[in-house]
Amino acid sequence: LSGEGIIVVDMSGEITMINDRMRNIMPNLEKGKILSDLDGIRDIIQGKRTSLKVNDIIYEFRKEPVVEEGEVLGYMLWAIDMTQHFRTLDTIRDTASTDSLTGLYNRAYFTKTVSDMIEDSLSGSIFMVDMDMFKMVNDTYGHNAGDAVLQMVANTLQESVVGVAADLQNEVADGAAFRWGGEQFIF
Repeated sequence: LSGEGIIVVDMSGEITMINDRMRNIMPNLEKGKILSDLDGIRDIIQGKRTSLKVNDIIYEFRKEPVVEEGEVLGYMLWAIDMTQHFRTLDTIRDTASTDSLTGLYNRAYFTKTVSDMIEDSLSGSIFMVDMDMFKMVNDTYGHNAGDAVLQMVANTLQESVVGVAADLQNEVADGAAFRWGGEQFIF
């Protein structure tokens, strides 16, 4: 038995075969029924999409034509639960773009953001904040205290960026705070 949902559809859109797993995924589908435009399967057959989200589970579909004597009679589709895969990818993206101490975006993501803005001919403003003589905080109170200060500054910057965007109401406003490194921040 396959852990994948499997469905076979003829060229008229009639379901000619469906396994139990696919019926569990999409209970509205059954053998002999014509596909609805609402269930998303037609979009997969037509190549408009390759995945569907059903009850917070992301299914990636593989599609193969059913061919007899050189004629395409329909399609067989396999639905594979890819939810954990996509969650892992999201975690990797988040880890790659955020600073682990402050939770702000990191320097690499800042560079990418600015490059994307230049490529899209967008404009904006950049402000850099550097905390002078921050080394004294670490030397006097220890690195844990220094980390706490950096986190407080990061939270304040993030709240300020969100606050400015909210204050501009009718204007297009988007902003973000980044940790450049050490005690340097950009927003």
